[in-house]
Amino acid sequence: MDLLQPVLAKLQTLTPLEVAGLLLTAYGIRKAYIALTRTRTTPLRGPVPASWLWGFQRQMFMGDSAAMVEEWVGEYGAVFQIPGSLGSKRVVIADPKAVAHFYAHETFTYQQNPFARHFLAALFGRGILWAEGESHKRQRKILTPAFSNQAIKELTPVFYDSVYKAKTVWDALLDASTTGDIVIDVQNWMNRISLDSIGIAGFSHDFRSLAGEKPEVAEAFESFGKFKPSKLFQIIMVFAQFFPILLNIPTGRQARLKSLDQSMTKISDQLLNEGRKAGDDVGDAAKTKRSLIGTLIKAEKTERTDSSDAGLYLQPEEVLAQMKTLVLAGYETTSISLTWALIELSLHVDKQTKLREELAQLGTDATYDQLNNATLPYLDGVVREVLRLHPPLTETNRMAAVNDVVPLANPITNAKGQQMDRLTIAAKTPVLIPIKAINRSKELWGPDAWEFVPERWIGEEGLKGRRALEVQGWGHILTFVDGPRTCLGRGFAIAEFKAVLSTLIRNFSFAPRDADGIKLGRARTLLPRPKLEGEEGIRMPLRIRRIGTNAIFLDGSDYGRLNCDLFASASQGLLNNFQTLGYPELRDVFDATLRMEGNVEAAVTRLMSLYNFEIGVMKTILTEKGLNLDFSRAGYASIARKVGLDASFSLQDTPTFPLHRARIPTSLFRDIVGDVELAVKQYGLPHEQDNEPTRSRFIASIFSRLSAHFELLLHASLDNSTGCKFSDDRVQYTWRMLGQITILLIHNKDEAISGYEHLNAIAHLIAECISCDFFNYELGYEPARIYAIYTDGTSFDFFRFDGSATPRFARGIQTVPNGFPKARLTLSLPQNASGISAFLLSLRPVCEAVFYFFMLGYEACLDTYCSEAINTTPESIIHRMRRTMPWQESRELVKNALYLALAASEAAMRGDLDTAEQTAGGALEKLRQSVASVPPPYRRTDCHLLEVWDAQAQAMMRA
Repeated sequence: MDLLQPVLAKLQTLTPLEVAGLLLTAYGIRKAYIALTRTRTTPLRGPVPASWLWGFQRQMFMGDSAAMVEEWVGEYGAVFQIPGSLGSKRVVIADPKAVAHFYAHETFTYQQNPFARHFLAALFGRGILWAEGESHKRQRKILTPAFSNQAIKELTPVFYDSVYKAKTVWDALLDASTTGDIVIDVQNWMNRISLDSIGIAGFSHDFRSLAGEKPEVAEAFESFGKFKPSKLFQIIMVFAQFFPILLNIPTGRQARLKSLDQSMTKISDQLLNEGRKAGDDVGDAAKTKRSLIGTLIKAEKTERTDSSDAGLYLQPEEVLAQMKTLVLAGYETTSISLTWALIELSLHVDKQTKLREELAQLGTDATYDQLNNATLPYLDGVVREVLRLHPPLTETNRMAAVNDVVPLANPITNAKGQQMDRLTIAAKTPVLIPIKAINRSKELWGPDAWEFVPERWIGEEGLKGRRALEVQGWGHILTFVDGPRTCLGRGFAIAEFKAVLSTLIRNFSFAPRDADGIKLGRARTLLPRPKLEGEEGIRMPLRIRRIGTNAIFLDGSDYGRLNCDLFASASQGLLNNFQTLGYPELRDVFDATLRMEGNVEAAVTRLMSLYNFEIGVMKTILTEKGLNLDFSRAGYASIARKVGLDASFSLQDTPTFPLHRARIPTSLFRDIVGDVELAVKQYGLPHEQDNEPTRSRFIASIFSRLSAHFELLLHASLDNSTGCKFSDDRVQYTWRMLGQITILLIHNKDEAISGYEHLNAIAHLIAECISCDFFNYELGYEPARIYAIYTDGTSFDFFRFDGSATPRFARGIQTVPNGFPKARLTLSLPQNASGISAFLLSLRPVCEAVFYFFMLGYEACLDTYCSEAINTTPESIIHRMRRTMPWQESRELVKNALYLALAASEAAMRGDLDTAEQTAGGALEKLRQSVASVPPPYRRTDCHLLEVWDAQAQAMMRA
């Protein structure tokens, strides 16, 4: 202390200027010492920039940086440096051994640079993408169980469900096409499939983008494809690498990023709240533990035991950040890969055909195990090759947190001409791993590295002798990177990729829209995307055709009607081969079938498809055994296969047919509106109706005036004609046309009905169709179509049942001009006076679709009677002609009526309302003539009350 006294005394005498000089001197000495003793990055060769100010930063940001780096790798080798702005330098590493070292030391030695951390924190929050070191390790450990093989296996049906929703719409569009093909923007559709899949699989939330809705988050993502960066934005992005605060300057892209952040925050909050509420009532703890939303909520509820990052907890802001990250990952990456797959396969027809042939050998959709084992090697090769050539993330950019020495597989020559077998990286040095360049390196993959060759992945010889085997990563590619930051959702992404691609290729062929091929451009949302050069936004239109289906699709001009003579002949032959069972045989067969099927409804429907028997006999057997036949209990899993469907696809494999609107005159629609108003005044809106009679009266107000135009040839009944019971929550109508059941409507009160319950409600509909078909046969009618409607009072689904020994069930799809095809028509129920207009606008399409079904059912019935008159009349040709002529005349008139009603609908859609009104009136007149042409014994003539009133009005008034 004594030694310091003179020094302290001297310091006290110094002026402020002298003190400042001393401090600056000390600072300079310290900086000089650091400069002389610090580790320096190995000097490397590389391209020479034209400008010290910009370097190559601006060119790489605005252009295709992956292509530029790929070219430099070929020129300067596996390790080089790229000059950046303000004289900075970035080290590029493409040497396999060095790359493996880099990824093995991520999150600790190599971390996000300040620019990336600022960007990620602003957009996603401080989640797994942002985190480093122990924080990243903790967050990854929490999320890992949600991406286990077992968890993904349970989610595979979700992927099929999404792609089959798309298939349903594409089928409908193809049905409406007159050329047999259509042009589809596949990028848009892959976005929808990916978004709905991650929503349902990850968070039990349906974004409904495949149903035509446009979630805010999807709009925010797509807005990036329309963004054209300004010069100001380019300057900001170049210098934000050094000054991240510049990212806060308001620009067009910043506004889009803010909109995306707001939309992702909004949907993430919604999903979390739904998950938290559901989590309080979860009974299956194991399943919840494996689910993504369950994993996050569990971690949120875990208390932090100390100040370290060791515990398996998540802060609320971290939970929100994971949600936003996973929505992005599920939406962007998989959709980009699927789009590239369809582009490559459309450009390589031979490989598309080869893949389709492999899938056809399997004969059905692959299970999770089949997708991941050696069952489908060519599918696996296609997926790997697409991911190799077109990685969604083209490069990894990091900054060294500490000094590091990186080993090299092959020596390099540095900027001084010296040979080096290792690379020194100083702290704060930017490092780039060119993923796309490594995946496509000719040195690693051979001379065909830039070509689409799925065969390279098949068999032991595929990669034999290639240096690509040195690359450490999934399948020796870096698409999912490697090390501690290996893509957590890799298994999820590959399972979805394979499920979606296999389904699309098995059902459709893909080709370029234009004869001269595909002129590829490049667009960027958050990640680079392909686009068709010259197209607005990020469109990628391809031409598709249907490959095949398990149903027969008929020419729409015939309104789906089979030739009646051929149909009758074929059906009769099938029926004549059925074995007829009496009481003892039926009882024994029923007992055996009941044991096999497990429930009464499935057993009876199976017997109906195999044997002839009287329903009365079956009733006797059920009564003796104390059993009730209740088709409302029929499960979809047991009923679906009866009509050629796979229950695991949840109706998404249902064949489709065009559902049209048969235009009705405005005067008739006004009368229907009056009936509906009376029903609402008396019984309330559907959600206010709490018993069977009131619900039936509301539904009846919609169709009563429509069925009246058939003058009791179309006879409605509320009783169950087939003799089975139905639930108190269901109302069933059957319409008999000339005695034969042709129309079936089931009204189910399904408030907040789940997807599982909805499937079982459709199972009830299918079972009733089978039962009605059998009932028709018991009365002596040949198998014919039954048109079935399912409604909950506000939405209407339209189906078609073809009865035979192998019955089929199809769904009606209504194509709206310049709109999205609809599989369901929905009434917009008014909550107050302002909602009445929307209700009326939604009511007319429902009425006209129902009227279309009535006319189809009537026409189908007339077909049956024509066939019967032709084939069963043992008279002379003259007498036969006399007998068949009324039926044929009636049939031709209803065909004309249907044609006019559809023409009127088209005129209305064009805006030609006068023509529509006149043509719709003509359709009703043709229908009246058709009904009048039916032979008198079959036509009711005793219920023309208004005619009698008009004729005897004076007398009636006096009475």
